[in-house]
Amino acid sequence: MGLFSFIYDNSNNKTKAVAYPGLVDYVGSTAVFFDADLTKGKPVSIVASGNGDATDIGLEASSYGFIGLVKTSVSSGNTAEVLTVGSILRDVPSEYSMTGQFGKPVFISPTGTLTLTIPAIGVSGFQEGDYVIYVGSLIKGSSGETNLLINPRIQYIL
Repeated sequence: MGLFSFIYDNSNNKTKAVAYPGLVDYVGSTAVFFDADLTKGKPVSIVASGNGDATDIGLEASSYGFIGLVKTSVSSGNTAEVLTVGSILRDVPSEYSMTGQFGKPVFISPTGTLTLTIPAIGVSGFQEGDYVIYVGSLIKGSSGETNLLINPRIQYIL
């Protein structure tokens, strides 16, 4: 997987794609110092300390502080890479039960994990006042694995 540019070739009046293999792994990520232990794929917010912590959709500051997903598990007091807009969480952890659910939207649940459940009051623990955070969509990797293309945004408040 990589990034592409489209170039118009005047000699044959055609547009061709030029690939930059592997570059996508470095686009849309940043190193963050963590105040908590987080596992791979856990949603991350920047909190008042300026460090990363688990996202809580019931809190305004945590919801607006959401920046992406932690790429690997990390312990409190350490730094890890956080995948942000345009990057891909490769091989979504099986605990999220998303294997083979290609094309489905992914949200942050009230427990701070990833979910395929579309947020609505009274469904799967969602309550009035929770922030609905869309994380991205599930895509199929080159080996058939389930990956998550990250394109986060806060959609609305329940």
